[in-house]
Amino acid sequence: MISFFRRALSSWVVLGLLALIMIAFIVTGVGTPSGLDNLSGGGSNVAKVGGSTISSTDAAARVQAQLDGARQQNPSLEIGTFVRSGGVDEVVDQMVNGRAFEQFGLKYGMTVSSRLVDGEIAAIPAFRGPSGSFDRNTFLGVLAQRKLNERIVREDFARDKMTNALILPAAGVARVPVGLVTPIAALLLEARTGQIGLVPTAAIASGAPASDAELQKFYQRQLTRYTVPETRIIRYALFDRSRFEGKASATEAEIAQAYKANSAQYAAKETRVLSQVVVPTQAVAAQIAAKARSGIALSAAAKASGAEATTLAAQDQSAYAGLAASPAIAKAAFAAAKGAILDPQKSPLGWLVVQVDAINRTGGKSLSDERAALSAQIVKQKVDVALADFVTKIEDAIADGSTFDDVIKAEGLSVVTTPALTASGIAPDVPGFKAAAELQSILHDGFQAEVNDDAAVLTITPGQSYGFYDLDRINPAAPKPLTSIRSQVLADFQQDRALREAKRLADAIALKVNQGAPLASAIASTGVSLPAPRPIGARRIDLAKSQQKVPPALALLFSIPARHARVLEAEDKKGWYVIWLDKIEPGNIAAEPNLIKVTQGELSRSLGDEYAQQFAAAIKVDVGVKKNDSAIAALKRSLTGATSSQ
Repeated sequence: MISFFRRALSSWVVLGLLALIMIAFIVTGVGTPSGLDNLSGGGSNVAKVGGSTISSTDAAARVQAQLDGARQQNPSLEIGTFVRSGGVDEVVDQMVNGRAFEQFGLKYGMTVSSRLVDGEIAAIPAFRGPSGSFDRNTFLGVLAQRKLNERIVREDFARDKMTNALILPAAGVARVPVGLVTPIAALLLEARTGQIGLVPTAAIASGAPASDAELQKFYQRQLTRYTVPETRIIRYALFDRSRFEGKASATEAEIAQAYKANSAQYAAKETRVLSQVVVPTQAVAAQIAAKARSGIALSAAAKASGAEATTLAAQDQSAYAGLAASPAIAKAAFAAAKGAILDPQKSPLGWLVVQVDAINRTGGKSLSDERAALSAQIVKQKVDVALADFVTKIEDAIADGSTFDDVIKAEGLSVVTTPALTASGIAPDVPGFKAAAELQSILHDGFQAEVNDDAAVLTITPGQSYGFYDLDRINPAAPKPLTSIRSQVLADFQQDRALREAKRLADAIALKVNQGAPLASAIASTGVSLPAPRPIGARRIDLAKSQQKVPPALALLFSIPARHARVLEAEDKKGWYVIWLDKIEPGNIAAEPNLIKVTQGELSRSLGDEYAQQFAAAIKVDVGVKKNDSAIAALKRSLTGATSSQ
């Protein structure tokens, strides 16, 4: 995950990504990144860029947001691993780059208009109201739910647009000449053939049994292999809607009240299919109306006057009043009989000729018709309230000093105690253990808690099911005792010894081959019964096109000189390969001329990325950048919970 993060951040295509991470949390509905209240980094600034500063709080928010996103793919990813792998440094560097572009643009008179930012915001579906268009109240409501400030959101959008406006021209002008591309494209068509032999560990004699001293030494050298990651024991109880569903019912009075409150919904409805023509003058409108009343179709009458009729289906009076921009015209259209053609009507749109094509009426629904549905709706609402009140009751009890056990006893909940589990739900001491689906949510929160933290309620399925949990114990990462895994260590020792002997034989075979012996003869000379060598070969372009991981043996074949052999450890430590490159066949670009254009595009993108990086370096020199290493170190400690001595 960290390697992917680094690769992504090394590309200038995603330069604006970090500037909009908080926006992504709005759009996806994930919510504000978790844990930000405690990630202040001491309140100092991690960098100064031109006349602007980047606060530790802002940097912590970006880091936590990136980590939360990464955890969607790898739930076991820990903040400590992220920090040690350089994640914080990468995020700070990208924030510095983005801020440098903003400061550079402002310095030389570039601005991002409010209208451009408005357009970007309006294009986000999360900010649309019931009509399907941007709704400011919805926008502000979403920001309030996510605890975000409108000014910060707008600044992020503006900074992203400024960055793109500067970086895209610099990266987009790169074009690698055809003369340079052609030999590289031809190289992709290069084919290599050779042989591959295997010295399997299974062919190596087991040797003398390991002594206690040898086993102890091997165990100490391989402690990491036998170390169990941090595990936690969590106690939890589940509760859901079923706790209240049998206790809720709807009274006749409640049903009647609900029916009355929604009487408009159950009333009879009328919609009409209308055809209308809009023209600029009353005279033209009168001509069209007269022709239509004489029996000529309204569409034909409109066409004869250079206009066009429009059919509006399933219109109620209110909707048509909006389309016609005139409540009076809508009232007249809904008072007319089917087939009627209204006299020309004046509206802000022009002069309208309206024809009533069809009238559709649907009967209303009585209280008896809707009794069952209303009853179910009322029961659901009561269960919703009861469930929410129960969650609040538990949270209030914990806030007032009650313990996990106190609440369990008072509410009659059933407790489940997990075995010692890793963050991914594996129980090292319970082979075959499979964590229940609801436990994954509890583990996610449980691995962010401390032993002395209060018990907490968490949502498993919104509005449906919840968990109440308490972190019972944390077992730090530690190696298993040798006495408990002696047979496993002994097997590993024997495999390691066999692997080293297989490596010695493979090296000897490769040496003989490089001195001129055929691979088959060199294998036979070992005196060990080994598999015969087999052919191996490929073209570079076929490996590049492959949707699967390139086998390491084939990759090595393309990195050694012709008429040479190299050794390579086989997968799963099953032995060692000896790979012999017999022949290199140069590619013929004339056979695939389109490859030149494809290669040129790829190289041009890489060159553009290089231009962008150089441009960014020059911009940072121009605006002036100074990092605060002590603040960055403090931020890392704040994120991991380490002390300054660590």
